[in-house]
Amino acid sequence: MYKTLADFVKELEINGELIRISSPVSSELEIAEITDRMVKTEGGGKALLFEKTDKGFPVLTNLYGSFLGKPVIKLASTFYAMKVTAQSFLHKNQANKASVVVEEAKGE
Repeated sequence: MYKTLADFVKELEINGELIRISSPVSSELEIAEITDRMVKTEGGGKALLFEKTDKGFPVLTNLYGSFLGKPVIKLASTFYAMKVTAQSFLHKNQANKASVVVEEAKGE
């Protein structure tokens, strides 16, 4: 699992799944229009990072919606599933140990 959004964005960029748009764009219509066109491409397109907006901060779009069938999301989902499974196992194991200790204490 990625610790931060920046880590995930870096992984997308490394895998060629991120397009950086450095030209100034309007947040009113341009971001939505460009994103809409990308989402409608085959496979859902890539994530878009608009670096210069009229709001003064970057905007990231199409981050998750189009990546569900792609290796980066599959990898992230696999790691998350493994983490949840391990946490569940540890929790149950700790509960069982506590139960054994209680039963042993009762028997003394």
